[in-house]
Amino acid sequence: MNIVDPILFQCKCQPLALALCAPGTIFNSVTYGRLGQLIHNVGRNAREHGLVRGNVAALFIKDPILHAAFILGLTKLGIVTVSSRELELPKELHVDAAFADSSYPSDGGRRVVTVDKNWTMGDGTPSGDIAGSDLSEDQPCRIILTSGTTGFPKAVLRTTRHVSTRVHRLLTVYGSRFPDCSRIFMDVGLSTGVGLTFFIYTLWRGGTLFLRGGKPVETVETLSSHRVQAMLASPKSLAEMAELCDEMPAFPGGLDVVIWTGSSMSRALSERVRARLGTNLVSSYGSTEAGVAASGPVAAFAKIDGAVGYVAPGVTIDIVDRSGEKLPAGTEGLVRIRSECVVDGYVGDPDSTRRMFREGGFYPGDVGRVTPNGLLVISGREHALINLGGDKVSPGRGRADVVCAGSRRRGVRAADAARRPAARQRHRLARRSRCVRVAGASAPTSTASIHSEVLDRARFDPPQRVRQDRPGSAQGGRRPARQ
Repeated sequence: MNIVDPILFQCKCQPLALALCAPGTIFNSVTYGRLGQLIHNVGRNAREHGLVRGNVAALFIKDPILHAAFILGLTKLGIVTVSSRELELPKELHVDAAFADSSYPSDGGRRVVTVDKNWTMGDGTPSGDIAGSDLSEDQPCRIILTSGTTGFPKAVLRTTRHVSTRVHRLLTVYGSRFPDCSRIFMDVGLSTGVGLTFFIYTLWRGGTLFLRGGKPVETVETLSSHRVQAMLASPKSLAEMAELCDEMPAFPGGLDVVIWTGSSMSRALSERVRARLGTNLVSSYGSTEAGVAASGPVAAFAKIDGAVGYVAPGVTIDIVDRSGEKLPAGTEGLVRIRSECVVDGYVGDPDSTRRMFREGGFYPGDVGRVTPNGLLVISGREHALINLGGDKVSPGRGRADVVCAGSRRRGVRAADAARRPAARQRHRLARRSRCVRVAGASAPTSTASIHSEVLDRARFDPPQRVRQDRPGSAQGGRRPARQ
């Protein structure tokens, strides 16, 4: 089955129903009838540009609905798509053509096609030579880029079987209320693995998927007017939405389900989200390589630091040592995930594949434990490396202490105020490290290595008071940071 076929079925059955909505963008919103036309028109134009089944096409398209139309239109042709916000792709990934709705530098002889709304124009009728339902379940249909634990993009191949299995799992992993939600706001990109899954899931069921528009205020107003039932977002986005809702009292909140994904959430932010957006806050722990591995209502384990959810049905999470041997129950060690959703490896990267995919499972790089009742508790990262919106940094407790780094909103600052003193101390020590020479070194140590060492010492050494070298700081001035 082609993964676009169920969507085209909905286009025939309910052509007037709203399919996609991104307020303030090129299309603003499209019905299922219009979406079906977009799919066929994009496919026809792609064939005229020489693309055929089995080709790989890169998408650098910022407009969300135009991006969605290209994903579906090319996938219906049997063309494998890969999307990225950055104008770079892994060197191991072969691409036959690239589509961009803005200037894109050509390199390596790659074909680049500039696209706009005109690409979606036409009579919208299907042609007889498009890929139908004869595709194998193991046929590749999408490539997702993930930085894994290194910060460098890796390509993960999704087959029809992978997509279908992950879509069907959404009916169970997020509780009994989520399957009843047909109006879903997704504040993660279509280029991500979880974004693709929710995108296909919503359209397969004939629901309406809401995407972030041009202005945050317009997005919130649209969510309110359409009475959106569920939301998928990262902790950073949830904090921003909670702040916007405080500024817009007309937004009722009270969503049936709020799902957070991407990084861990502090207890303070969790309480804020549940108070403002919806009490049914659900965690989602997983990866592009393995899908959702653990989930559950945050209220059930909110008082357990590092808890990310209960091991999902059909998933086995082993806690092992570095050699891959299982550790006794309750012992902390490396997390290994085994399930039918785990992909085979990374495209064109055998070294990373051998390192991350071993003993029949996937190693996400997390350190944690599983309680007797199946609750997964994450305590850190194997290499103390974490993704903050694309930047790789080393936090105090891996993902657990990262809430919404980089946000300047008042609500985020208030939610994370308790961590500021330690952060200020580490920042001051890091700045001083630029002129430090490591004792015993035969040559000056690089700024990056000194920076890392100082941060580690600030994180693990016994708490100390840091004196402020400013007039008045010691007597009657600002008190030192309390650790």
